[in-house]
Amino acid sequence: MFRPITRSLATLTLLFGTAAQAQPGQGLRIESRSTLGNRAPSGVSVVGGRWMAAHFIDVGQGQAVLFEFSCGLVLVDTGGQEEGARNNPRRLIDYLNRLFARRPALRRTIDLVVLTHPHLDHTLGVTALTDPANRIRIRSVVTNNQDNGSGISGQRALWRYAAANNITPERVSVNDIPAAAGLSNGRIDPVNCAQVDPDIRVLWGSVTGTQSWRSNGNNHSVVVRIRFRESTFLVTGDLTSQAIPTMLARYGARSPLLAADVLAPGHHGSRDGTTLGFLGAVRPELAVISAGDPGNPAEVGLDGTAWDYGHPNWASLSLLLDRAHHGVSFTRPSRTFSVGISGRPLDNSRPPVIRTEMIAGAVFTTGWDGDVVVYASDAGEKFVVIN
Repeated sequence: MFRPITRSLATLTLLFGTAAQAQPGQGLRIESRSTLGNRAPSGVSVVGGRWMAAHFIDVGQGQAVLFEFSCGLVLVDTGGQEEGARNNPRRLIDYLNRLFARRPALRRTIDLVVLTHPHLDHTLGVTALTDPANRIRIRSVVTNNQDNGSGISGQRALWRYAAANNITPERVSVNDIPAAAGLSNGRIDPVNCAQVDPDIRVLWGSVTGTQSWRSNGNNHSVVVRIRFRESTFLVTGDLTSQAIPTMLARYGARSPLLAADVLAPGHHGSRDGTTLGFLGAVRPELAVISAGDPGNPAEVGLDGTAWDYGHPNWASLSLLLDRAHHGVSFTRPSRTFSVGISGRPLDNSRPPVIRTEMIAGAVFTTGWDGDVVVYASDAGEKFVVIN
């Protein structure tokens, strides 16, 4: 079992690294997939070992993030939505098949599958992922320790796959996570690349105690931190503003464990998924939100869509775009997108409120931009590919 480490802040910085901060106004290399086709950007090679790629796969109102390294793969969530344009888990499998065709040396193997929490928009693709007909091998499994939720059937299916294949799943509880260093072991970090070996650890999971916010399953989300030398990614699942202050208090607002270049904001960009204090700890260069497009006319009136929930919400987007208060430091070419102001209430008394806003900060969403791929180098360079 991983043991707590007591270190000074300076030593922790050397051990875990910190987000390489961009200068204000610094641009971001962005290219269109229509220009690149299936090629990586010029000068970028994941196989060569100096670069990795984070694939934020467009599965609609849900999350599926695939981390690609020179020697392996890590998949965080397998989600999607029940209704509308992205309700077919086949989209995730097709994306994986294209990657495996490009990387035959990976032998159709995913080294680690993480389910942040058992909600359907994070677990919908598990059955397809573990279907023997799709010939995908999984080496390690991490989940939280919950046994209820709208997507619990997917989490249980992954546990069954693990049992059938002699895999001991890591079921993460916060009580098992050392506050000095986060939690990492051979199950959480099975990737061991020769050129640059990524550091994979978890910072949050299932919570026990008397806090009222424990009744919200989102607050038990596994939070994953991946460091690739000078490039760091932080995926927060659906962690909300109810639990974020407790996590900040646990690690400290200046902890290098929370600093990250690329942030996957919590809860699909919901108004409760981002806080000012959290951004002050992370200080991201860019953010990628896994969510649908609330302005998609094909999904108006459907349950469980970005239109229904009003995601991404302008309240969180405003924080992410506020460079003066630790919002994203990179920029993107200005463009108008649909954003949520409020979702549809449970009593259906009124429709969601959706409007358009000009976005110039480096915030991307899968609903606006399609599949988003963030290439990151061991020296901290970034290159984003969008549709």
